[in-house]
Amino acid sequence: MLLYDQRCAAEKRRLRKRGKLPGKQAALLRGSKVSDLLGEEQGLRHLRHRLADERTTVLFVGYQAAGTRGRLLRDGAARVRIFGEEVPVRATIMATDALSAHADQGEIIRWLRGFTRPPAMTYCVHGEPAAAAALRAVIEQHLGWRCAVAADLQQIEL
Repeated sequence: MLLYDQRCAAEKRRLRKRGKLPGKQAALLRGSKVSDLLGEEQGLRHLRHRLADERTTVLFVGYQAAGTRGRLLRDGAARVRIFGEEVPVRATIMATDALSAHADQGEIIRWLRGFTRPPAMTYCVHGEPAAAAALRAVIEQHLGWRCAVAADLQQIEL
């Protein structure tokens, strides 16, 4: 037999405050993309309630873009703003880049070398500005191709 607790979140909070429901248990928070967890309301609510708890570990799997909450947390922020509220970070923040599906510079160059003829122009459209500029330079130097780093919202006529 499978029993499912159907109490709403507000009722659970009331019971927990009265000591009639155990405290928050360990949880695994995941999203299909990193941005899901830190961008959707439900994920942010979980973080708002758990970041201040030193028993919590937040594990980032993959890249966190500059200017995002994920990057702030990865870089050691003591507080983050969630829903207009400053939330103290007492949780352990960990990260692994070992599971990234993105190709590194060498893999990209190997893939580009497989082209039978170079494109008229190659655009680097992903990554931090410094990394995109470095990739552009490598493409130009190693392949002799015309290459540029695309500007944010830049439109190209093909």
